Amino acid sequence: MRKNFLTIAEIAFLLIGATNVYADAPGIVEVANLGDRTIVDCRAYSEGLAAIKDSTYGWGYIDEDGKIVIEPQFQEARDFSKGYACVKRNGNQMFIDKTGNTVSTGWKNYGTEYSEGILQVQDENGKWGYVDTNGEIVLEPQWDSSSEFHDGLAAAEKDGLYGYINTTGKFVIPPQWDYAGAFDDSGLGYIVKNKERGYIDENGNIVISPQFDDCQGSFSEDLQAVSRNGKWGFIDKSGKFVIAPKYESAGNFVQGVAAVKIDGEWKYINKNEETVFESISLASTFSEGYAVFKDEGYGLLDKDGNIILDPKYHMCTAVKNGLTLVQEGGLLHIYDVSNVVVDDNVPNIHKENANESLDSQAENVENVQQEVVEYKDATTIKIVQQTLNEAGYNCGTPDGLAGSKTVEAITAYQTAKGITVNGLVTDELLQSLGVVEKVQETVKEEANKSKNDEEEVDAIFSKFAGCTGVQVGEQIRNVDGSNVALGYVVKFKKILYSCIVNPNNNGKISIFIAPQDEYKSTLNSNDYVELVTDLVQSFDTSISYKDALTATLMAISKGSYSMNGYDYTFMDSLHGMIITN
Repeated sequence: MRKNFLTIAEIAFLLIGATNVYADAPGIVEVANLGDRTIVDCRAYSEGLAAIKDSTYGWGYIDEDGKIVIEPQFQEARDFSKGYACVKRNGNQMFIDKTGNTVSTGWKNYGTEYSEGILQVQDENGKWGYVDTNGEIVLEPQWDSSSEFHDGLAAAEKDGLYGYINTTGKFVIPPQWDYAGAFDDSGLGYIVKNKERGYIDENGNIVISPQFDDCQGSFSEDLQAVSRNGKWGFIDKSGKFVIAPKYESAGNFVQGVAAVKIDGEWKYINKNEETVFESISLASTFSEGYAVFKDEGYGLLDKDGNIILDPKYHMCTAVKNGLTLVQEGGLLHIYDVSNVVVDDNVPNIHKENANESLDSQAENVENVQQEVVEYKDATTIKIVQQTLNEAGYNCGTPDGLAGSKTVEAITAYQTAKGITVNGLVTDELLQSLGVVEKVQETVKEEANKSKNDEEEVDAIFSKFAGCTGVQVGEQIRNVDGSNVALGYVVKFKKILYSCIVNPNNNGKISIFIAPQDEYKSTLNSNDYVELVTDLVQSFDTSISYKDALTATLMAISKGSYSMNGYDYTFMDSLHGMIITN
């Protein structure tokens, strides 16, 4: 149960209607919407299909016309790549094709995608090998870790050192590095020796000697963000700095734009070091000329700063093949932005009036001093859903999520009973339904049940706070059904993370850590790896630093990994890691 105070902006929204700060640009076409389903999550299109999560049935896939082509049924679902996608059903990972048929199953873990016709798989002993698109073994599991193939070569670990194997499984570049990544389209592979980063070519020749403190993985647009002596710059493929190391942090270039931090402030530059954007939070890199940005909600802008989609949406995906998925009021829309018309009426983020927030737009609403109590916790919403269903107002399955059906049912009930119509779970609604005491008693029971969990969580974060550079801030309480997930905001190297621990999940512990939204586009991957490694050792001191580091790196590389009795799952869309024993 949570008491919220509406901002002046939100009050203005209720009083004067849905007046946007910006209007969507002309030329946008709604291709379809999924009005008959409650969609709680989605991802961008990939190879013509987009993963969507139904509140009741889980993840499935839709095509570019909004038609469901693979019914929601999965606990997890990755993007399609090279014709296949990794999914999880009934706790088991598997790969499917675009018709939903299973092409490989029965392995403990899988790599991220098929590459050159084969896929990494991990057996019950933790060893990695490869299978083909028929699920047949190509290379028997025998390596401690491995990467996807590129130009007939894959990184593989043997006895703690990394080298490169060919498609017969023979090491053609001997194991000699502390870590090595797959070769990419630049023809270079990322290596680590004595904590310093460098690059080799496909013949094993060192092209850029290990010398950097940190880097952002693979080259992007012929440049790479690297750190030396604590300062970030950009090198070319010869290792020469083309943008001097002077920034406090930096991300790689994508479609000509990179995020950099200087004097404590983030901005976006082009390859001439000219500032493209300042004081704006990009929630994605640029794709097809557009990037998702965050203001009051999520929207789209182009490289010139023109606001294509008003930042009013709960979700907005990167543009792929001209299409973006947005969620508004529990309804998922598919918009085609390929024929957008940018004219003088389209707001621009660079213009003085374009940065006005809803708060400033609402300053003309006089004498509005209201306190509104809204209940957003799953327990209260579920009780309301059950009661409304019994009264003949269809909310669908009581799941504790205030989706479109629930909002419609609440609105219909409020209208019929002559109480304030706002579609929200408020004190007035609870009183009218006669469930105030039931809500209070249920919440109290769950609070008592979570007391021991809270003490366990605090003990974990007390150890975590003792790690170098880790600062534990305000507490997070996230009520989810009968479980209370507890955590804290964590600051590490000037990036804020949300870290949630749920010790009451069928007797198991489950931990989630991810950067907060405004930091996702500027996250340094190596800092994130270091933080997750420290967290693992904070809740289980029996795990060695090497094992925690290996498991973290492998999960990020492959999507999931298991070690020391823990399952690591990396959620690419959130830049988050889930660790469960």
